[in-house]
Amino acid sequence: MTLGRVFFGIVADKIRVTWLVRICMGGVLLGALLIWSDIAPALAFLGLALAGFALSPLFPVLTSNTPERLGAEHAANAIGYQITAVKLGLAAIPALGGVLAERLGVESIGPFLIAVSVAMLLLHEATERTRLKIEHK
Repeated sequence: MTLGRVFFGIVADKIRVTWLVRICMGGVLLGALLIWSDIAPALAFLGLALAGFALSPLFPVLTSNTPERLGAEHAANAIGYQITAVKLGLAAIPALGGVLAERLGVESIGPFLIAVSVAMLLLHEATERTRLKIEHK
């Protein structure tokens, strides 16, 4: 994650935030697919590293971009909600993955990671569409 934050910190100014988030989410999805593929342990490890690398800039980029997306008057409250959502997600998502792994077996972790990655991507795209509709009014 440290390497990802350094790398994306360098390139973040050269890419629009929306595209940076999409690229990172695609990397997370590809990492989850590599973990699930179970072709070789080295590929699963590469998938884990890729997912961590791709996840690393998402919270800082989205948080720092909040005033631009929502306006300065709403930024403080929105960032508070973002931090709360992150804390809840950090607790709930791994716990749910652990429960699934315990009940269905370790093989369920790959599909679970893919489902979470796809849900994250779909939520981002829905948010972007809503934001664009509001901007064009």
